[in-house]
Amino acid sequence: MNPTDLSEKHYNTIFISGMDHYEGQDQHGLFQIFKFVKSKVDYSCAYLCTLDSLAGPHYDDVYNIAHLGESDPSLRQATEHYPLGLQLNPSTRHPDNYLNWFSPLKNKEGDLKTQEEYNSFLLNRIKFIAESLPRHNNIIIGDRKDIDPVFLNFIIKYHDSNVIYISMVHNNWTGGCSYPSNWSCENYKTSCKKECPWYLNNLEFTDDWLQRSEEERQRVLTKAEKLRVQEINNFELFLERHKNRVSLNVGSTDSYNEAESSALFKNIKKHLIPLKNIWPSKINFSALLKNKASIKTEYLKTVAATRKKLGYPHTKFESIILWSAVECSMERKGFKYFAETVNIIKDTLLSKEQFDKIGFVVCGFDSQKVVEEYFPTGFNNIITHEALGSKSYKRVLTASDIYCCTTLSDSGPRVIGEALAAAVPVVSFDKCISADVVNDKNGKLINTGDSHQMAKAIVKIINLAPDEYISYSKNALQSYNEFYDDSKIASAWKNALKQ
Repeated sequence: MNPTDLSEKHYNTIFISGMDHYEGQDQHGLFQIFKFVKSKVDYSCAYLCTLDSLAGPHYDDVYNIAHLGESDPSLRQATEHYPLGLQLNPSTRHPDNYLNWFSPLKNKEGDLKTQEEYNSFLLNRIKFIAESLPRHNNIIIGDRKDIDPVFLNFIIKYHDSNVIYISMVHNNWTGGCSYPSNWSCENYKTSCKKECPWYLNNLEFTDDWLQRSEEERQRVLTKAEKLRVQEINNFELFLERHKNRVSLNVGSTDSYNEAESSALFKNIKKHLIPLKNIWPSKINFSALLKNKASIKTEYLKTVAATRKKLGYPHTKFESIILWSAVECSMERKGFKYFAETVNIIKDTLLSKEQFDKIGFVVCGFDSQKVVEEYFPTGFNNIITHEALGSKSYKRVLTASDIYCCTTLSDSGPRVIGEALAAAVPVVSFDKCISADVVNDKNGKLINTGDSHQMAKAIVKIINLAPDEYISYSKNALQSYNEFYDDSKIASAWKNALKQ
């Protein structure tokens, strides 16, 4: 993966990422999109990693550029983080780091003593990396905060590149937050240079912070906020200068509408292309249906055996309702609405005997924590899985009768597509990608926040006659096959790459 004479190579399209791991554990899946584009759209593709901790299998045309130029003492990397000049700011939210990122740092050759020396070092580093990249026509970026617009200016200068952003998250068109609706904030529609609720609520402080004087803390916060605004100014100038070279790919109508109303991207060309970070391609319903029953039976046996060891009373579940998230405690995943839904089903819609036949599965990091928080008295039929690998999660998903989604803001979520691909009916709030793929024939689209209607929809699907449920299940898979159709997505990508 270490590049050798990388500048001598030529590709039509390069992907560049400063965040996600490509070995399959990433939540954003930019590498999955690279694999799709390379195999279905444009074989002349490369993927450039700016992480120093990548592991996993080797792939053709994947390069680690984290140490480009380190053999030259005058360009040696000054930190162990991302390559200088690629990322806009560090991943940590401690305000000191916003300052340190733009301040003189030490390297192995000694101190860079002045801001001027540091700026010169940084500029030379950026130029060197830009010149060292493979020749290319298009550069694709999944998160604008990974790649500094100054760096992109040099890439365009040396390679005459077109720049395509993908809405893996929504911070391409905000002042830093991934999902502005989390904060009930619409500053992105006018200017994120105003006071930012995301920034103020997400600062992280070390133990020494409280030991500083109020004056010192205020000085750091003020300067850090100026740097946040400066970054937005830089990006505005970049978009204005290169607006005919820049485009944005969004994965859902919900994301498209939000980007269209944003101050940064409202005048930038956009393409609605489903995020093809879900595999496989078209699935045969008959083959899938044949496997579902046996997988559900085996899963329920495993659940029964585990619960017996833990001392739970014996219960024979007949239906499985799945709710999942990478991090269950994230507010934008809306677990509180799922908890409300379960309680409404229990208290008003089903008898105790009926309710006890339903297993409610919560899957993801902090699953046990959120269950204990929202169900303090406990339920015998709540099942938790802290973090499952893709194969184990697919097994649980395939065994489920309904997938329940309460996500409030997301560029996907990917789990909706995964549920449909497993022929599992989906009951979801009408946000994100759900508005594009969920309907009355494959589940139910619910007004966001309406837990009562969500509870009623779940009970209705549970009580469907077998042939009616099979129809819902078949329609779920059909919706997946249509929305994530390889040929349609490949065609859309070809158009995007022609800009």
